[in-house]
Amino acid sequence: MIFHVMIRLHERSCAQEYKTAILTHPMLSNGVQKAYIDLCIRLQLLPKRQNSVEWASEKQHTNLDIDDLPCSIDGFHLLSEIMKFQSIVVSIATACVLMSCGGNPDTKQGEFAAISKKETDADFKLVAPSSKSPAAFTFSIDNPGVATISGDVITIVGPGKATITASQPELGSFGPSHGTTTLTVEAVPCATGQTRINKQCVAIPTCVPPAILTNNQCVAPQSNAAPATVQGLTWMPVAHVDTWANARAYCQTTTISGASGWRQPSDTELAALYASGEMNGKGWTLGHTWSSTMASNLSEAGHVALNLSTGASSERPDVSGSYVACVR
Repeated sequence: MIFHVMIRLHERSCAQEYKTAILTHPMLSNGVQKAYIDLCIRLQLLPKRQNSVEWASEKQHTNLDIDDLPCSIDGFHLLSEIMKFQSIVVSIATACVLMSCGGNPDTKQGEFAAISKKETDADFKLVAPSSKSPAAFTFSIDNPGVATISGDVITIVGPGKATITASQPELGSFGPSHGTTTLTVEAVPCATGQTRINKQCVAIPTCVPPAILTNNQCVAPQSNAAPATVQGLTWMPVAHVDTWANARAYCQTTTISGASGWRQPSDTELAALYASGEMNGKGWTLGHTWSSTMASNLSEAGHVALNLSTGASSERPDVSGSYVACVR
């Protein structure tokens, strides 16, 4: 029996369970509880001036509450003392068996190796640390700016460091387990004048005012004006004047209201917008507005503009100024 208890207590660390079992289990008498308190005193885990009787008297009861006894003995030290106080060996062993003291060593994870990647690397699959528990692993990551995780597949987002946690839930006689590793992602510089978007080096865009370069994208400023929708097309609010070339470039390169893929409207589309009246009362500035339709009666390069306040169209030189409209 002593040898069996030695093995059980050497393999397990369940001091709280020892205390719970000894102080609450109905098979164990007050005498065993007293022996446990005496053992704590001998280990100097309770003040020497107090013996078990004094302690119980102060608490005004003989069956002590668990939290009333500040005694925590790990398996190794309890083992050494059990060899001296064999009278409580059987009771402690029985309590541990009946209460199923936790902390099965088989749930300890093996090495979870550190991971090094470059920001241009493709998605990769995590290799879980070794574990004797059959429970399935789940993974989490603490820095989505470096990488994201779906199941056990990692997607690199950008340079930096992140902590990956591998976890197993409790399963049968196996307790839960947790392990961590560090993911380090190295930056890969692009050439001068370029930036990396979606893992590809692209030219840093030149924004057409009033668009502003934000996170390597040309972004339209916030507007209190509301967009309009006509015949399945969404129109950005018309607010500023520019040349025809700049108007085309603005629509093609600018993210407006979080969306890209804008273009200049044709004169027919501008006429349909005017006829709908959807732009009225939305905070737009109405006047001559550029279309993508080329002029045919000018001696110089020009395009058709439509006045959104009157519906009249005219051909205007490209270098002149008209309002900018974008549609998608």
